[in-house]
Amino acid sequence: MERNKTLSYRRADFITQGHEPKTLEAYLTDALEKLENISDRRFEDPGHPVLECRKHSKKTNLGILLHITAHTPGEQASVVPKENEGKTGDVETADPPENCEFMDGDIMVLVANDHVLLCSTNLHEKKAQRYMSRLIEKANPDGEALNFALSRVADINKLKLIQTQGVKSVSIDATIFDASIDHLERKTTKKKITGSLMDQVKAALFKDEQPDDLAAAENLSAHIVLTYDGRSKNKIFGKERIETMAKQLLDDNEDGFTIMTCKGEKIKGDQIALKKSVTLPKHGKSVYCKDAWNALEEYYFELRENGVLEQ
Repeated sequence: MERNKTLSYRRADFITQGHEPKTLEAYLTDALEKLENISDRRFEDPGHPVLECRKHSKKTNLGILLHITAHTPGEQASVVPKENEGKTGDVETADPPENCEFMDGDIMVLVANDHVLLCSTNLHEKKAQRYMSRLIEKANPDGEALNFALSRVADINKLKLIQTQGVKSVSIDATIFDASIDHLERKTTKKKITGSLMDQVKAALFKDEQPDDLAAAENLSAHIVLTYDGRSKNKIFGKERIETMAKQLLDDNEDGFTIMTCKGEKIKGDQIALKKSVTLPKHGKSVYCKDAWNALEEYYFELRENGVLEQ
């Protein structure tokens, strides 16, 4: 049995305060040398799955490989009893085996300098980012707080398409009020579009409404389409302005938007990031760690040979 998996490429961007940081690989190497046991690399936060690094490997001239897992202590798994005669049947639960926990998800990571490649199963990459940050901070409790983000790197083929064909329109799905946005997990266009454009949308929709009415509408969303019409003499958004907006959305690594080129090609935000689809042997609900690591290594070398890592 095999599983279709997506390998993603990210780059670690550090937020520094007057000093030059080491690479993410160097920080992790130091941390893992100090935190030798799995229990040392385990983080348990109330209300969240336990995260831990089950395995890691350091490869000369390549980088460091991690296997991060998530589980909920004592949580049962749903099971489906076999029914041959009955017309209906209930789903039941089962306890994990002795001295084990059911895995919620896992993610395999390759970190080379500040290049980060990921292969995930039911575990968001933000969890990997936070885990690595926590690991580094635990190994260096007296050190300066380390702030970094895993940023997407634009697919050069999509950028060339936009540059050669031009931008016809930009469509944005935006939440009018950001009170309902999870600030930890959803740092997207939906959260960030809160400037004068959104103020105008709010004013048009809620001109005579009271504060209580505005609060009740906090989940309202808007679909905004900004179009460049080359035939119009009175252009609200000129060609240069709308292409600048499209480039800014790409530079900010955003989701929640669609760019239409002048030749009718549609490019969505989640299509810009570099990624690769692979098929790997199935291992329970996930894949074998070694196979995922090998696939990440192969993808890394492909990116390096194509010059992507130097962009």
